[in-house]
Amino acid sequence: MRRRVRAAALAGMLVSGVPLSMAQSPAWQALQRDAAASYQQGDFEASRRKALEALDLAEKEGGRDSPPVFASLQVLGPALLSLGRLDEGEVVLRRSVGLVERAVGPDSPLLAQPLVHLAGVKMLRGQAAEAVALTQRARALIERDGGAASLQMAEALDVQSNALARLERHEEAEQGYRQVVSLVETLRGADSGDLAYALVGLGREQIALGRNAEAEATIGRAVTIGERQLGAGHPVVGLALTARAKLRLVQLRFREADLDAQRALAIDEKTTGGGNAGSVEVLGLALSAASGSGDQAKAEQLAQRLLSASEKAAGPESMLVASALNNLATVYRAQRRYDEAHRLYERALGIVAAREGKRSPEYGRMLNNRAFLYGAENRHGEAEVLFREALEVFRRNPLATPPTIAAAETNLCGNLAEQSRPADAEAVCRKALARWVEVAGEDSLQVANVRFQLAGLRAAQGDDAGALALNRQVQATAERYVAEAPDFMVAALTLLAELERKAGHTAQAEAAERRAAEIRAGRPR
Repeated sequence: MRRRVRAAALAGMLVSGVPLSMAQSPAWQALQRDAAASYQQGDFEASRRKALEALDLAEKEGGRDSPPVFASLQVLGPALLSLGRLDEGEVVLRRSVGLVERAVGPDSPLLAQPLVHLAGVKMLRGQAAEAVALTQRARALIERDGGAASLQMAEALDVQSNALARLERHEEAEQGYRQVVSLVETLRGADSGDLAYALVGLGREQIALGRNAEAEATIGRAVTIGERQLGAGHPVVGLALTARAKLRLVQLRFREADLDAQRALAIDEKTTGGGNAGSVEVLGLALSAASGSGDQAKAEQLAQRLLSASEKAAGPESMLVASALNNLATVYRAQRRYDEAHRLYERALGIVAAREGKRSPEYGRMLNNRAFLYGAENRHGEAEVLFREALEVFRRNPLATPPTIAAAETNLCGNLAEQSRPADAEAVCRKALARWVEVAGEDSLQVANVRFQLAGLRAAQGDDAGALALNRQVQATAERYVAEAPDFMVAALTLLAELERKAGHTAQAEAAERRAAEIRAGRPR
């Protein structure tokens, strides 16, 4: 539950349905085509410049409220958003909405695209519920105009699914992305750059739902199509590499995660100059890879870059900055710079309380992470207070997912065990076990971890037979995950050997010790 930065990329939106007025001058039409083409090629700065030129020419030729002005705004807005220039982008998109509403009314299908892009702004500002409402309005307008099977609908569904994912409504988001993939594949073909972009969204939700094998195939296909159709340096390829880095982190493949993250960072730096929401996400993944591999010097450097990029992308009091402060505090905790870490958490908690409230899941996560800091200082009583407060936040908030609650219960169990309160710890641990079985399955690594904790608690209370039975279950399950969690497997085998020997089962104890030695030697079978 040591949360990293949340996904926040929007670069790569389709620029669909942008009209070209044949009554406008050839010079404007050429600028407009160049602006749209530059966007699709991932050169957002060139797209911005061309769109501004087209807008200036359209205003001179037809006036501020002419159709070509609307068309130029429709390219300029997404280019600004993809460059991380949210304030400017929002002004442009609101101008588009006002222009249409004045000209043809609030029910015009022409409103759909600027509403979708405005939803993108809301999403990047952390206002996911407002983004969902805007995309629902846009989808209704598109359907009313007969566009249920259009690329415009695919774009609306894409942004809505991203917003649903931010609200942790992952099943709905995954269903939405499946519709996007189906629409794009039908309308653009099975080898298009737009399909690569759609596959990235689907792959992200498969990761969130724990469907890692499906995610591997989906994201791998996105990388392949993107590199072939768009080029290795295209932003969509960067998004696919970012998603794959996230998957590699889940799989504890830190070196591969770092390679993908570094490639994605290079693409972002080249195409946007960095310092935007996409930069924030990939920097967070690179930071996680460095921390996971134990490179604390690199982790600190990345955490500082992440904080700077977050402040540049969204402002000093944004949720992105709160998350970046959390990440830097985590690095300082690992370096035993506890006072500095506490100061960062104080600032982060203040931002989250002001932006989302003290009952939000994000506030609970921040409390949870600060509790780990107290634990690192051996201040377990103070840690317990925060673990319990975080758990209460999650239990009372309908947006908190069952895995989030189960993880919070697991953390509290560990804290109580560290305070030598095995009976109290066991009561919490059994609740966590039941919840993990329900959400992750009997054979999951999460269930094995909780059973391992329970085995230790049973042993601490003198129930060696119960501890042995539990640890045999752990060993059987954990063997499947030895490549992902070798240290956990060694710990489980060590306890198993101790309990088997205590029960007089010498052969079984020696077998467990041999298996632990094999894993330490890097022979996972």
